Amino acid sequence: MTVKLLGAVFVAAASLIMSNYLCSRLGRERDELEGFIALISRIRLEISCFSRPLSEIYSEFSSPSLDTVGFTEALRARGFYGAVCESASVLSISREAKELLISFSEDLGRGYSEDEIKRCDHLLASLDGEYKKCLDALPGKSKLIRSLSLTFGISVIIILI
Repeated sequence: MTVKLLGAVFVAAASLIMSNYLCSRLGRERDELEGFIALISRIRLEISCFSRPLSEIYSEFSSPSLDTVGFTEALRARGFYGAVCESASVLSISREAKELLISFSEDLGRGYSEDEIKRCDHLLASLDGEYKKCLDALPGKSKLIRSLSLTFGISVIIILI
């Protein structure tokens, strides 16, 4: 009987740990989108006001959520396109947001500053839409993950006892 109770405690703990981990991954998507919005806003500002080269903008940019996945290091070494392609597999953002970033980065730095500013504005509007979708879905997904984990844990505990 003691072994069953100990097993039940372990199952309950495992389901709570798993739900917390999955909910933190949901938060990572939001944080990464915030980082990309900050980067594109910075690029737009630096191009429109100071006409600075992209390499200088990249060298000064930092975002904790993008640093964690290695994006900013790749950004400094390979540029925007190389960083997006290299980090695409570890980024938590949606497939649509990745496609937006890749299409933006393919021609970044190859046009006139007015065109670059327009492209930055378009991407910012698109990423802002993705960000709002993420924020709207976050509470529902979080509740779903927590309730499914709790349900799974309770069902395993009932089976064990």
